[in-house]
Amino acid sequence: MKYILGVDAGSTKTAAAIADETGKIIGRGNSGPANIHQPDSKKNLKKAIDNALADAGIKAGKFASACFGVAGTDTPKSLKKAKDLVSKIISAENLQVYNDTMLVRPACSDKKYGISVVAGTGSNFYGIDSKGREERVGGLDYLLADEGSAYRIGQQGMNAAVKSYDTRGEKTMIENLLLEKFKVKSIRELANVVYDKNFGKYEIASIAQVVDYAYSQGDAVAKSILSEAAYEIALAINTLITKLELEKEDPSKWDIVATGGEFMSPYPFEEKVREKILANKNNFMVCKTEPVDGAIKLALEGIK
Repeated sequence: MKYILGVDAGSTKTAAAIADETGKIIGRGNSGPANIHQPDSKKNLKKAIDNALADAGIKAGKFASACFGVAGTDTPKSLKKAKDLVSKIISAENLQVYNDTMLVRPACSDKKYGISVVAGTGSNFYGIDSKGREERVGGLDYLLADEGSAYRIGQQGMNAAVKSYDTRGEKTMIENLLLEKFKVKSIRELANVVYDKNFGKYEIASIAQVVDYAYSQGDAVAKSILSEAAYEIALAINTLITKLELEKEDPSKWDIVATGGEFMSPYPFEEKVREKILANKNNFMVCKTEPVDGAIKLALEGIK
């Protein structure tokens, strides 16, 4: 029996799946984040794969084909780093290593081209046309990009709370919610939390949940922050449509597939993003299938 391995190594979690040669998934495993820039990426990759092997009831061996989607591989250097790391963990006759954005569309669509959207802890956007031309937008991590992501929403939420406290901006309940979340008495004290060496990208991204809650309670500032995030996601999609001239393509041949935690927000991201898309907006969908299933599909293609 030949076995196929698919892995989605994200910035929040890692998911692995093992399938037989027909594509039927026989085992799944999860672990912590494995963004290529995270110190525990190797450990978490191995743990997710080991858990999937245990779930499938098989021992580690050479896979017929394997596909990895690894977050943080947005440059040739980081992609090579991921390939080198993966090759030390598993053996496969056919090995594919991509940016994790590449898994999104195959997970929910059988169409060969279109746009993939990730809006979770970070954000990333990838498109391919009928001629095989590829383009990317964003995906340069939190210091250079990440518009439309939980990180950016959290960052703007903190800034709005400071302005609310200082009376430089509109009053928002985000201010008090942050005091509760971090167990401090004033926004001034919050500085001791956010400038601690252990407070970083993922802690800031968690503040997006505070903004979501404020929005659900009718907070106007929270609504404005989330509306801007939806605008940025649509802007990235439209940039890819324009660069690849997808508006000239047969709309039945391509689609736009999105995934990520932002699409689970109480704010209607799917609706608001769709409203702003330039072309083929009816083929915009939020993928309910795990991206790791897209990795299995791509790995399976490697042995056909």
